[in-house]
Amino acid sequence: MFMSKILACIDASPYGASVCDHAAWAALRLNAEVDLLHVLDRAPDAPPTDVSGSIGLGASEQLLEQLTQLDADRGRLRMDRGRALLAEAERRVHDTGVAEVEVRLRHGGLVDTVHEMEAEFRLVVLGKRGEHVDFAKAHLGGSVEQVIRASALPVLMAPRAFKPIERILLAFDGGPSARKAVEFLVSEPGLRDLGCHVVMAGRPRDADAHLQWVEERLSAWG
Repeated sequence: MFMSKILACIDASPYGASVCDHAAWAALRLNAEVDLLHVLDRAPDAPPTDVSGSIGLGASEQLLEQLTQLDADRGRLRMDRGRALLAEAERRVHDTGVAEVEVRLRHGGLVDTVHEMEAEFRLVVLGKRGEHVDFAKAHLGGSVEQVIRASALPVLMAPRAFKPIERILLAFDGGPSARKAVEFLVSEPGLRDLGCHVVMAGRPRDADAHLQWVEERLSAWG
């Protein structure tokens, strides 16, 4: 039995609003709930928690206490920021008509957190890049690519702006992953009215048999 929940991963990047909109679109299509996830991993420029070894023997106890307090304050600020991001995302998803929305604030890494949670969900939604990625680069964010490669779930990757999805382009090579994508499509009645174009590049072995299989599968689905 398939889970009727969607996991939407948000951060403070410009992709956050688009992630919410794509998750809401999918939830309404698939008749699913939305869980919004924000993961508090260590920012790239944050100092280590234990800095006592770098201060020297002559450092005062007061200085160590101040550094410890600074680290604690920084942690609280990041938690407050995470809660604010989730609250705004929850409002945005609710406003689209999704009734059931849950928020989750976790510590750790995005890849490991999604892996630990994915058994509860049907689909993962995340932005093309995270908030710490250089936007001049053409490739995906590192964590995004790791989630896509590691997850056993379908992953909907959101661009910077949401546009209602009307057609599906299925890159098909006849392999297990491509066939799994087809099985996902035919298991979702809410996607049936979308146009579907199947593309096979080159001339793989048994191409005609592969294309016949996918055409029959999609035609039977409607």
